[in-house]
Amino acid sequence: MLTMKFVRCTRSIVALCAVLGLLMLTACAINQPAGGSGGGTDQGNPIPDADGDGVADDVDQCPNTGPGAIVGEDGCPLIAPGPEDDDNDGVSDDDDLCADTPEGDVVDADGCAASQLDSDNDGVTDNDDQCPDTQSGTEVNNTGCPFGDPTTDEDNDGVNDASDSCPGTPNGEAVDADGCSASQLSPDADDDGVGDGNDLCPNTQDGEAVDADGCSQSQLDSMDDDNDGVPNGSDLCPNTPQRVSVDATGCETTPPPPATCGNGVVDAGEQCDDGNNTNGDGCSASCLIEGGPPPNDLCSNPTPVSDGTTPFDTSNAETDGPAEPSCGFLFSDPQIGADIWYSYVATCDGEALASLCGSSYDSKIAVYAGDACPVDAPITCSDDDCGVNNFNARVTFMAVAGESYLIRVGGFSLNQTTVDAGTGTLSVRCGDDGCGGDSGACFEAHDDPGCEDLGCCATTCDVDPFCCDVTWDTFCADEAAGLCSGTFAACNVNAGTCTEDNGGQGCDDVECCNSVCLFDPFCCVDAWD
Repeated sequence: MLTMKFVRCTRSIVALCAVLGLLMLTACAINQPAGGSGGGTDQGNPIPDADGDGVADDVDQCPNTGPGAIVGEDGCPLIAPGPEDDDNDGVSDDDDLCADTPEGDVVDADGCAASQLDSDNDGVTDNDDQCPDTQSGTEVNNTGCPFGDPTTDEDNDGVNDASDSCPGTPNGEAVDADGCSASQLSPDADDDGVGDGNDLCPNTQDGEAVDADGCSQSQLDSMDDDNDGVPNGSDLCPNTPQRVSVDATGCETTPPPPATCGNGVVDAGEQCDDGNNTNGDGCSASCLIEGGPPPNDLCSNPTPVSDGTTPFDTSNAETDGPAEPSCGFLFSDPQIGADIWYSYVATCDGEALASLCGSSYDSKIAVYAGDACPVDAPITCSDDDCGVNNFNARVTFMAVAGESYLIRVGGFSLNQTTVDAGTGTLSVRCGDDGCGGDSGACFEAHDDPGCEDLGCCATTCDVDPFCCDVTWDTFCADEAAGLCSGTFAACNVNAGTCTEDNGGQGCDDVECCNSVCLFDPFCCVDAWD
């Protein structure tokens, strides 16, 4: 027994001495005199102490000690820091099951507040749940109680749901004993039990059951929630994005690919396709039967087109459309001669383009509302609005998605006698300016219109819309190289003076040459005429 007491006493003395030693060491560290192994001054110069713990950097073995830590002579903490608690709710992060508790919320032993828990798993958090023990699978209202529960009042009008004849009373409105406000009861023009003030479907037929908004199922089916032109009751794709074409079921349609003349396949708008783009072999370079009128020669038989490019040939077309004096065509000639017709259904709400840029002849264009032969003036028309020589037609107009438009393509006729006709490409686009994208570099030719540099593309297409309407060819690439850099390679090639026609491109006066070609790239890209 004496031995056990001696051992116990000895262990107690050792423990006490350890505590006293730690306290003395702590006091020593805190009261470290300046100029010692800790921070301070050395003959008036401050001794570096990056972490501010009183121990100079050259002897600090823990150089990144946090503020307020008690350290020893080696700069290392004597007392380990407490556990981290990021959301400051009194529960350490290691034990906290709800790590983002709102500040000030009372939490349980797991660190979770009522706003973070849903004990009965009914979709309503405990802090808002007036029925915290709802059976699993029960449908509840926004108070967490079963619908129709006699103790709940979902619209907070003072009448419990079980007795409330008007469950959707607007906030703040006074109600009668049945839970109905004046706006819900009177007047009720269609007598469906929902007051006109809250009735979203005010013309319900007699006898039809309605929901809380006063709408019957037939009325809901006739609505068009996604605004695609197909009522809900027939819409198999009820969430169609805006500005896309849909079929009769309300589902997005994929437009047919544009006609490709010379691929051996007779596409829409083609009369033939013999696998080449050669005239004189019975099938023209634009895939029309040579010697016969085009299939869309009459306004009553327009060829459908979608966004993209469509080749055409008006060589054998006759004129069947009316003269359009409101267009103000050049030389006072109101007629669009040798016309052919296309029907187009707009794919967007906004600006649409119809362009004949790059046509081989002096072209004209007009666009009419609807797809029937015109009886009213066109909504837009044009004579000379694009091309380096500016004799091709190009128009823009405000389109409405899903609406049909008739596009008339023809040529200039002097005094309605000699009519210009030929080949070209009809380009149609809606809601897209044709610049930018991944279509290729500005200074390289490629098949797609536009180029990947938005600024250079817009600059080039302002001068020559063909490049963003039809294709970015070698001519466009050469134009861009000069327009976007401010210099043309054709300048200063000793081709001749600026004031004389010559057989080359550009002239031998660099300043004059560049000034002219920035306005008209044709002079440095094609010929100085």
